[in-house]
Amino acid sequence: MSGIELDFALLLPDDAAPLEARVGGLSEWTQGFLYGLIEAGMDWADAPDPLREVITDFAEIARLRGAGLTDEEDEQAYAELVEYVRVGALLMYAERVRLRDVGGGDPA
Repeated sequence: MSGIELDFALLLPDDAAPLEARVGGLSEWTQGFLYGLIEAGMDWADAPDPLREVITDFAEIARLRGAGLTDEEDEQAYAELVEYVRVGALLMYAERVRLRDVGGGDPA
């Protein structure tokens, strides 16, 4: 694993923030990530199924709202989503690098 995988962290509200704010921050992060893919002209139609699934999941996460989330089970679900998004973003990055290296140019 290279340094980027070990050091990559999502810029989200602090853990001391209310869960509703943290879920909102995760939703906004995934919205921004998807917007970046679109602006970069990325065409994921031919991407492997796992990547298309991650993009679909990110779109669902982007729609989340945190109203009414307060208990420990909600906290655990949020932590799992954050890790899923982090790993999903790294997976997409690795695929973009692989496509660039195989194709000799920018895959966008």
